[in-house]
Amino acid sequence: MIKNYLLTITFLAGVSVSSFSQEGNAIKASDSDKTKKEATQSVSTTTTAKDTKVTTPVSTEPIEPIYVHKKPSIGLGIGLMTFYGDINKGAEIYEMSNFRMGLDVNVEQRFGKHLGASADLLFGKLSQNEHSLTSNLNFESSVTQASANFVFHLDNREKGWRKTKTSAFVSAGVGYMMFNPMGDFRLENGTQYYYWADGSIRDQAFDVDNPQNGSILHRDYIYETSLDSNNSYSHGTLVFPLTFGIKVKFSNKFESDIKATYHITMSDDIDNVATGGKDAYLYSQISFRYNILAKTPKLPDTSPFAKTDFNQIVDIVDSDKDGVKDLDDKCGGTPHGAAVDAKGCPVDDDQDGIPNYQDKEKNTVKGAQVDGNGMTVKDDKLLQEYNDSLATPRDDLYKWRPSYRFDLDKTRTSDDTKTSNITAKVFTTEAVTDEYKYVDANKDGVITPQEVNAAVDSFFDGNTGKKAEDLNKMVKYFSGK
Repeated sequence: MIKNYLLTITFLAGVSVSSFSQEGNAIKASDSDKTKKEATQSVSTTTTAKDTKVTTPVSTEPIEPIYVHKKPSIGLGIGLMTFYGDINKGAEIYEMSNFRMGLDVNVEQRFGKHLGASADLLFGKLSQNEHSLTSNLNFESSVTQASANFVFHLDNREKGWRKTKTSAFVSAGVGYMMFNPMGDFRLENGTQYYYWADGSIRDQAFDVDNPQNGSILHRDYIYETSLDSNNSYSHGTLVFPLTFGIKVKFSNKFESDIKATYHITMSDDIDNVATGGKDAYLYSQISFRYNILAKTPKLPDTSPFAKTDFNQIVDIVDSDKDGVKDLDDKCGGTPHGAAVDAKGCPVDDDQDGIPNYQDKEKNTVKGAQVDGNGMTVKDDKLLQEYNDSLATPRDDLYKWRPSYRFDLDKTRTSDDTKTSNITAKVFTTEAVTDEYKYVDANKDGVITPQEVNAAVDSFFDGNTGKKAEDLNKMVKYFSGK
């Protein structure tokens, strides 16, 4: 029987494991009873315009233990059932006709570091056949069995199983099985089997006088005859299942069990033959399991800032200490002590473009031209700087006198020639000395105020090759001064 038992295990394991034996690095189940520890860290950040130190506790949610199933898991399995009893006892080779299919449903709840409990419901058939010169017994019985089991898992986080996709487990339990043995004694049309000494099956008993009589039959393996129609023994028995299995984990929610369960019964009548000893059977199966409400595991963050809530830190930081958090500050780097508005930008009460902390003239008239210190620049001063500049690039001039950018450009490009600093008069090239005919940019024989202003712009851009003295003469010439 031991050889038959090992042969059955080898057969199913070879078929099942070949499909599910691939291993690799994966995150495995951790201790399901491990207490969650709240990870809390205090982060101190110096902030605000008043240099107030604010210590804000920053807490992060605890990292969930990996692969812990707090809810039951449901498994559905299919496998082969192999009977070990009094029929064909001692046979060296089991015929495939002696295997029967089984289906099972089970629910398991894990608890503790290694332990779990399961409830199993099994449906299937058991069968055995022998055909020899001395005995030709057979039977088949439907089986319905319910059992409860304790499971011991070997996938604790300290063990090597955690480094692979597979883990081992064993279980033992007790259950109750109902059976009803049937025999195959005749064909479907009612013709009885007769076993002759030559090993053949005939439709009549052997006749010594007429040995040629009798047609050869072949069994139809339809078990039509009840072997205990009088209920001479109980058709129910206690059963003790012993299991060894391998668990293959595909994800946090789905996994597969490849296992073999040896069932020891308390009956010697399952095959309708009682010669002493108890009947037993092996159920070799593969099942697919779904972990109810399993969550996707959270990988532990091992970085130095794993428990730091950066969102909360950013929400309170004020780098320039102006009282406006960096997240809302539109003008970062404000000097210490400068008054700012709600957006963190320096206040400019007189709206002259110079913030209060730089403004040396706090109440500049609206629209007045100012210098870099916010001081009003008079028109004669502006004109003097305009005319006496030593070909200063306009970008530098604007840097020193910010308000010039708007006022000078507006003056030079205005369509109202009456506002021009040059003149509203139009010249012809014939009336202009040769020295200034280059001002006629479009060569149409007419020099307009716009062309004069364009010549001034070209000088400041460094495109004319003229000197400041030449510019002053040209301006005086066209302005009539």
